[in-house]
Amino acid sequence: MLSGTEKQVLEFLQNRLLTTSGEISSYVNKQGQPSNGATAASIKKLMDFGYVQSLQSMGNCYVITQRGLRALKGQ
Repeated sequence: MLSGTEKQVLEFLQNRLLTTSGEISSYVNKQGQPSNGATAASIKKLMDFGYVQSLQSMGNCYVITQRGLRALKGQ
């Protein structure tokens, strides 16, 4: 089961497809969720599940995977 922050991160990535951790944190904070530490932990958990992937060659960017899209639609 995904937490509220994790679901918000996936929804944001679904709309943006490629984004930085700073943009994710700003979005989550505007939605009234906890600090950047909680957002970073949520991103890590989503990466562990295989829902989000990091692209180091483009800086510190994140993309949603097909698995992440399917998980979001199943919620």
